[in-house]
Order: sequence, then C-alpha cells, then structure tokens
Amino acid sequence: MSTVKWRFVRAYGTTFLVIASYVWLGVRTRALGRAWREANIGGFHTRNARRVYATILKLQGLFIKVGQLLSIMANFLPTEFRAELEGLQDQVPPRPFSEIDDRLGRELGDSMKLIADLDKEPTASASLGQVHSARLVDGRRVALKVQHRDNDQIVPLDLRTIRRIMAIVQWFVPVQGLDAYYHQIKELLSQELDFVLEADHIERISKNFANDPRVVFPKPVRELSTRRVLATTWVDGVKVSDVGALSKLGVDKRDVAQRLVRVYCQM
Repeated sequence: MSTVKWRFVRAYGTTFLVIASYVWLGVRTRALGRAWREANIGGFHTRNARRVYATILKLQGLFIKVGQLLSIMANFLPTEFRAELEGLQDQVPPRPFSEIDDRLGRELGDSMKLIADLDKEPTASASLGQVHSARLVDGRRVALKVQHRDNDQIVPLDLRTIRRIMAIVQWFVPVQGLDAYYHQIKELLSQELDFVLEADHIERISKNFANDPRVVFPKPVRELSTRRVLATTWVDGVKVSDVGALSKLGVDKRDVAQRLVRVYCQM
C-alpha cells in the first residue's frame, strides 16, 4: 500500500472508530438512562481522544498542526479532547538529519558555503519543519528553520482528507461552523508555509519595538532564507509556559504576562 493510501486508510479508520464509539454510547444511553451516560461519557471522551492522538502522532505532518490548532481554537471539543491534543505542542518527533541536509542543499545551493558548522541534532521539532543551530563563516550563530521535504506533496492531500473528515463528523455530531474552522486552518497554513512572508512579519513587527530594549527579536538572514528555509540570528531564551525555568531565572511572571499583552496589542 502506498504512503498516501495508508494515510487515508489510517485517518478514515480512526474517524469511523470514534464515530462508532459515540453511536454505541447513544445506544447504551437509551437502554441505561441519562445518569449512566453522565457517569461514563468522560471515559468515552478520554479513550477516543487517545485514539485520535495516537493516529495524529503516527501520521505526523499536517495532522499534527491541525490537532494543535484545534486544541486552541475549537471550544466545541470536550475538555478531554483538548487536553489530549494540547500534548501535541511538545510531542513532535524529529525527522532524520539526512532529510534536512538534502532540503537545505536544494533550497540554498551555493549559499551553503556560508555555513561553517551545522548541528545535526534539532533544537526544536514541529509538524511542518524543524530548527537546527548553525554557525556561519562570519562567526554568527543562527537558527535554521527548515520545512520537511514532503510538505509540498502531503499538505494538499491532507487538507482534502481533513475537510472530508470534518464533513463526515458533521453528519453525526451537531457542531456548527466546522467548515469555517477548516478555512481558518487552511489560511493559517498557507501563511506558515511561506517563510519569506514570516521573515517580512518579523522585520515589520520588530520595528514597533525598536526603542524598547525589553523586547528582542531575531533578525532574518536573507541570504540564507527562501520560501522553505528561514535563517535568523540566534536568541537564547526559555518558553514562556515553562514556569519552572522562569522561576530559576528570577523572572517576575506577572510582569511577563503584562508585557506579553502589551506586545500583542502593539502588533
């Protein structure tokens, strides 16, 4: 079975398994009553959320990104589903370095000679790409964000599959606005897959904080950036959600929260 067909079968198989689970919940509810349903529905949600989570991790690519976005955007999802999908934010397995090296060579060509040293271990791994640290011949340390090489083939196919799955789900679950979620996700993805646009946004937003030393932005390195590769100067830091690391640094978390609100308002 081809990779594409396997992805379809796995995605649709999990979809119908989850739907069948909730149909069975309905049958049991009619037989045993609403009290039984209220006592057991949490378990159904948890089991189905784990099925979806496991399938997303197996399929990777766009399904991970959609799962991440749904965990943030989709308020209609049960709490158990959102909690499970939120785990996708930090659970993306990296791709082999050989794929990244091949992608860099194809995208950058002769500009690869500007890179003196490239770390084979990714600093971060995401659904559509991953980040590697590198040292340039001029001594600068940079972050190289590289899209996975199969995005061009897989993303359009996955988008079609996801839209069909949403249409199937809407037949069984009375949720309004799923098509609107799909179009929002599609628009966000089109922007995320254009690293030239991302570099433009970094430069544009950073100008709003040129006189504020408390807000630091990485600077795009244009000679090493394309639509599928984004190079920026390296900026050390910790995730704002890593409360333990912020405490060790002696950071005032309330001040950080207030500053973040101001930053987003100025963006």
